[in-house]
Amino acid sequence: MENVDAIWGPVAGVLVALAGYALSFFKDLHRTKGQSRTEFLGFWAGAKQMDDMTLEVSVRHLFGTYLPASVIRRTCRADHCANGLLEVAQLWPLWRYDRLTGRVEWKEAGYAFPRKLAWCKRLYVALYFFFFVVAFSFLVLALNAGPRSLLAWTSGLNALAFPILALGSLAKSEVFKMAHNAGAQWLDQLNGETCASRPSPSSTPSEADAADKSAETVD
Repeated sequence: MENVDAIWGPVAGVLVALAGYALSFFKDLHRTKGQSRTEFLGFWAGAKQMDDMTLEVSVRHLFGTYLPASVIRRTCRADHCANGLLEVAQLWPLWRYDRLTGRVEWKEAGYAFPRKLAWCKRLYVALYFFFFVVAFSFLVLALNAGPRSLLAWTSGLNALAFPILALGSLAKSEVFKMAHNAGAQWLDQLNGETCASRPSPSSTPSEADAADKSAETVD
């Protein structure tokens, strides 16, 4: 038993140190997000007077995604502006924005079908479990190889890396779940706002001015 403790003592020390660094990282990340929320609320107080660049940077500061100013304004016309911006920011990697027409569409044509979105969600859930199984396998391999071998150290690093991939897959599965449940509704709303904000050819000049003015106002 003393030999085992002498052999695995350095490995345990390294693992504890890595776990400490990971815990410190997540604490700093949580503190940074809380600070970002506070700063965002300060910026958002003057949202109606913001130009497009300031509005886009302010939303990026909190949600981590650059959204076009017109999309931000259309999203905030719906109820629950904050939750709407969060959902649109999470769905944004799956969408494509047409700068000329202002329309938002699926980045891949297959995403327009709920069955494809459900399949992608199940795929990432499967990858989540797969990566954790691989991480556990590397951990067992590292323990059996002994701390003095290169195989043990490389396996130990993989045992730490694959859980990160697993959590990333879980996050992607949540995005596809949201896309399956609310993606189409958000696209209908955003593109419906686009059509409403563009005057028809038969509109009078006063109607066109009113439409343009409403498209530039943040509720």
